Amino acid sequence: MKKYHVIMTGICSLALVFGLTLMACENDSGGGGLGAFADQVTGRGGGSSNTIPAVPTDLVTLVASQSSITIRWSLVSGASGYRVYRAEHTEGSYNLLGETNNASYTDSGLSPNIPYYYKVRAYNSAGEGTLSSSVNAVITQGENSQGSAPSAPTNVTATRISPDQVNVIWNPVAGATFYFVYWALEAAGPYEYEAKVSTPSHTSKNWTDYDQGYFKVSAFNAAGEGPQSDYARVGAYTGGGNSGSPPSVPYNVTASASSASSITLSWSPVSGASGYWIYRKMKDDSYESFLTSASDTTYTDTGLYQGTTYYYTIVAYNEYGESSKSTAASATTLAGTPSAPSIHASAGSSDQITVSWNQVYGATNYKIYRSQANIYYTLIDTVSASSASYTDTGLSSNTTYYYKVSAVNSAGTEGSQSSYAYATTWSSSGSSGSVLPAPTGVWAYGISSDEVYVSWNPVSGATSYIIYWATSSSGTYYYDHKVEGTSFTSTGWDGISTAYFKVTAVNAAGVESEQSAYASASLPYYSVGTVPPAQKKLATQQMR
Repeated sequence: MKKYHVIMTGICSLALVFGLTLMACENDSGGGGLGAFADQVTGRGGGSSNTIPAVPTDLVTLVASQSSITIRWSLVSGASGYRVYRAEHTEGSYNLLGETNNASYTDSGLSPNIPYYYKVRAYNSAGEGTLSSSVNAVITQGENSQGSAPSAPTNVTATRISPDQVNVIWNPVAGATFYFVYWALEAAGPYEYEAKVSTPSHTSKNWTDYDQGYFKVSAFNAAGEGPQSDYARVGAYTGGGNSGSPPSVPYNVTASASSASSITLSWSPVSGASGYWIYRKMKDDSYESFLTSASDTTYTDTGLYQGTTYYYTIVAYNEYGESSKSTAASATTLAGTPSAPSIHASAGSSDQITVSWNQVYGATNYKIYRSQANIYYTLIDTVSASSASYTDTGLSSNTTYYYKVSAVNSAGTEGSQSSYAYATTWSSSGSSGSVLPAPTGVWAYGISSDEVYVSWNPVSGATSYIIYWATSSSGTYYYDHKVEGTSFTSTGWDGISTAYFKVTAVNAAGVESEQSAYASASLPYYSVGTVPPAQKKLATQQMR
């Protein structure tokens, strides 16, 4: 066995100790791991010093203490070192923080409740590589509201499937969003960080020169990294000693809606399979997330959104590896009763009032009702689901009107009407006061996987402000909330990578200004296996 000097730090001991650990910017593009490490140290297939190193990938962050954050990444072949940069805003300037020869760096002396953003670049004698994508984290003081870090994975096994590759599998851990894999050449370690994976398996490469190896695995969730598992040993490749093979692809995969919030899957058993992994995506989504592991050939997926199509694929696995993904099966949950929207109204002139609302998930259209006495409401119009506002025209001046809105789904089922909102049209002489300017200095940052803090400069004469949200800078901005102060914490963002906001100012007469320029925020951690963008946000607003 070839000996070499270990250059990575013992970061495997960094588990959650203080407060809330947050994590950011998944990048499952692979690379690095043992192969890159071995290449760098032994020179086997490593990058030439005449070649600028590649961009570091798989960046993750962990809160190591009440005042420090550790950044990890996969080693880059051919790199002689790394430079770490930090900013205090996703759009801010990234300043050089320090250099390291290892695939990790600990930033100390930090303050709580402030988001810190990091990027890394590799360098060698040929020059500097490109900066990586950013990751961020916030050290949150106080009790950890995200629960406990997950337990250690069990039944970790390692099988040499070729002279060069080792297949590592383990039992899934309840509540884990992904896993860290560590390796060593001796049972006592040191164990080095190799990879971050979202499923309970990993194929480790570049083992040709080694007769044995050891692996440990830890699980991670919003509360932090749990303890490492017991080690699993793998011996030399014997050619015929590991003659088994991964199972074949699952077949006869079917999906059918069980209710407005559940879909039942089934498939034919696969010979030699130890279990199955289930993956899920929604229509038009570009990614497919790991959902769960199953030992049986049926599974009911619950907690889904009504009237929504979901797509599923199944993977069979055993100690020798995993199959390819099955053909996708899809089903659409049944249509339930839509929730009531949250609405607000604002006069725009002496003869018109604009009513806006948050979108209700599963709605195909909205009905707008009006009253002048807040007693009997009359249906005045129906608009499509793509609408987030309605302008009522031809009204009398200096008159108060009351409004309610309901959502209707594809089955024609109308939900409950919203709470009422009202506004008073301007007097014919325009004595409602001057329309205020749009707020300036709008700023947003993600403070957890589910929350975004938004603030702005005060507008003279404003009695309240209205916050609007979107999932793209040029997309539709939906009503979020009305506040009297100059800041607001928007919730329901888990599963969305970037949030966008605009703000308006409202004067004493209820007249709303133009919307401000948008502000965006990256969420500290983009969850694995959660509902894709905008769905949870919409569902959260339904409960307001």
